[in-house]
Amino acid sequence: LVSANGLRHGHLKTQRRCVPQREIEELVMEATAASLANHGIDLLFDGVESRHDYFVDPNVVTRLLINLVINAQDAIAAAEQSRRTILVRVADILDKGVACWSVIDTGCGMSTSSLQRLQLIASWDTSSIGTGHGLGMMISRQLAGLLFSNLTIRSRLGAGTEVSFETPLNHPSAIATAFARHRQQFRQQTVNVERQSDATQVLDESSIGIADDVAGMVELAWFGSQPRRPDRLAMGCVHLEPSCSHSIADRFDAWFQSLLTPFELAVRTSRRRWVWALDADDHHIGIRIDRIAERAEEAFGQPLLSFDEPMITSTRARNLQTLLIDRMTTAALSAAASVPGTPDEVRLGTEPIHASPVATARLDKELSRLTKRMRRQADRLKQQASAIRPS
Repeated sequence: LVSANGLRHGHLKTQRRCVPQREIEELVMEATAASLANHGIDLLFDGVESRHDYFVDPNVVTRLLINLVINAQDAIAAAEQSRRTILVRVADILDKGVACWSVIDTGCGMSTSSLQRLQLIASWDTSSIGTGHGLGMMISRQLAGLLFSNLTIRSRLGAGTEVSFETPLNHPSAIATAFARHRQQFRQQTVNVERQSDATQVLDESSIGIADDVAGMVELAWFGSQPRRPDRLAMGCVHLEPSCSHSIADRFDAWFQSLLTPFELAVRTSRRRWVWALDADDHHIGIRIDRIAERAEEAFGQPLLSFDEPMITSTRARNLQTLLIDRMTTAALSAAASVPGTPDEVRLGTEPIHASPVATARLDKELSRLTKRMRRQADRLKQQASAIRPS
């Protein structure tokens, strides 16, 4: 209950970074191996050969997958199925810029009426429910929200259940699209918690009116705390001083992200540069920036931040997506252009570039040919000028 309440109010801090898929697979396998072995259940991964990386907090993804795998384990154990297998399937959807994660079990499944009831219970006040399936789904839906995704549950009674969510690929367009879609949903009106709890108390099988022998689906979005301004946010860049070492930059990245709420974003575009989107309007963003700078000076013992002039933008998905892509791309290109170097610069650990005798000989020969050609043209021009000069 404490964990669910903290997630519901956005108290879990995230550390989003570039994460390879294999890292997540290894963490999940290690955490669930003992429990699955006790029940004689195999955990299989499909699609882990992908070469794409993801922009996520690996701890959040791992915790969500572990929750879903343990739920699947309990479903299979209760159904006493002969096929004791859980499949974690990962599919990269490149045109959407996301990876779709699915946890599929062969348990007893859920009826459509149970799915509808689950959707309401998973939105209920944590003080009014126990530690059952509804609480587990509440925690899972909040973890999915920290990944800028909803939690989708598909199930058929007697056949099994599939629970899926999405994570953005580590690419500016994919990150901007996922975050813009996540913020867009808060512009819409949400159902009051009290009305949902009242509906749950009077809910029964006949009130749903859907046959239980067909496949059902529910989608669970973030539920709980809301952004300060659902219709707008502030966007800008922050830079570290060039004198800051790489270790300080890495520490600042973790520290900066720990200050963010579930409705905010910070993307590291270079070693000492970040693009941020903060939950603030034009009346509060100045105060927020000053507080971040003051806390950074206290944490690192020196003034090391420089903020660009922030802009206030709408949270409409298309508008926010376009602006974020432009900011991240511009920041990355600006950082690359500002790196000092020479034409003879090479990678560390390689030999310096030396003049090649063959290339030098070819260059001398080409220069000699061009010189002779230009002399012939000059002589020809002089002859033509003499011919047309009046006597």
